[in-house]
Amino acid sequence: MASEEASLRALESLMTEFFHSCTTNERKREIEELLNNFAQQIGAWQHCIYFLSNTRNEYVMMYNLTVFENLINKMWLGVPSQDKMEIRSCLPKLLLAHHKTMPYFIRNKLCKVIVDIGRQDWPMFYHDFFSSTLQVKWRSETCSLDLPTPVITGQHRQ
Repeated sequence: MASEEASLRALESLMTEFFHSCTTNERKREIEELLNNFAQQIGAWQHCIYFLSNTRNEYVMMYNLTVFENLINKMWLGVPSQDKMEIRSCLPKLLLAHHKTMPYFIRNKLCKVIVDIGRQDWPMFYHDFFSSTLQVKWRSETCSLDLPTPVITGQHRQ
């Protein structure tokens, strides 16, 4: 746990440095390479779940959601089915747990990532995608999510 916390703090520092106005383009390329190398590691998504659950840094949240987005849209076929099941379970739980404190654009990105999973796996491997998504939309404690219909139905643009 201490190792993940240290990794999260290092990621927050890197992301803040990357977007700082004084950071040189050369340093930005170095940071980008580090981030890309991390994203390509097997099991990086497990760290991303921890990071998303434990940061308030918007740069870190968006980066981690982008890691998931790339995993789902580019590498999903090669992901072990047990990992897919865990991701399908963890991301909606994360949305429910943090929807009140997430910035709107982060919440929408997380919804899009969940819909991307549904688009890849429904109906064979994610048979309850639509029913669980609609339940989230209509539950009293999550009505404030105000999920846009295109996001829910997967009609968003690529």
